[in-house]
This record gives sequence, C-alpha cells and structure tokens, in this order.
Amino acid sequence: MSAFLAVLVVGLGTFVSRAIFIVGLAKRTIPPPVLRALEFVGPATLSALIVAMMISDGRVQAGAPEVAGLATASLVGLRAPGT
Repeated sequence: MSAFLAVLVVGLGTFVSRAIFIVGLAKRTIPPPVLRALEFVGPATLSALIVAMMISDGRVQAGAPEVAGLATASLVGLRAPGT
C-alpha cells in the first residue's frame, strides 16, 4: 500500500506543479522576449540529453544516431524564427 501511496503523491505533485503555470498564467500575456527564448528550450533540451548519452566513463563516444540528433537539434535551434 505504501508504494501505491507514493505513486499517488508523486502523480499529484506533478499535476499540481504543471497546473500552477497553466492557471497562474491563463489571463496574462507572455512578453515577446520570453516567447522568443522559449523557442530554444526544445533544441537545447534535446542537445543536452544527447550529449549526456554520449559521455561514458568521462569519454565522449559519438555514433551516427547521436551526431544526427545533435545536427538536427542545431539546425532547429539556428533556424530563423518566423520562417
């Protein structure tokens, strides 16, 4: 029963932490500089995850999938906004 309770509490915490932003920002306008910065969150996150996967025992080991993922994330991050 304690494992079920832990899953329930973590799920509820996740729901509340996401709902705070949705409810709190529902009637507010997000400033354009913030919207522009948010465009880069996805590519930056993808790049960070790929680089973390590439590092093993303090060495960088890059295969074709990792290089392709980094290239894709770089291209998305460098594209001109609004095009």
